[in-house]
Amino acid sequence: MFLHGNGRPVTPDWLTRRFADLVAELDLPPVWLHDLRHLAASIAGAAGVDLKVIQHAMGHSSPVTTAEAYRIVFQQTAQAAVRASAHLLLSHARIRMSLDAASQA
Repeated sequence: MFLHGNGRPVTPDWLTRRFADLVAELDLPPVWLHDLRHLAASIAGAAGVDLKVIQHAMGHSSPVTTAEAYRIVFQQTAQAAVRASAHLLLSHARIRMSLDAASQA
């Protein structure tokens, strides 16, 4: 909940209008206040935050809803995890092969 300087609650309509005014004033590309919600979930997903944590923060009824809404983010995160795992395995294999070669010399 947001409050005005005098302690009165900020209404959703006022907040939406104020956000739109700031976007225009700062000459930003068109963006809606609701887009920030998706941005926050996408950043959290890309950062590897657990799906259940994002589900809870978004207020989704199930993790399936969250996974479907942010599927591309989770696909990219999964692909990055596979690449990182492969890199780790390959680097260990190279070390192992160099140690084996050194022990035979």
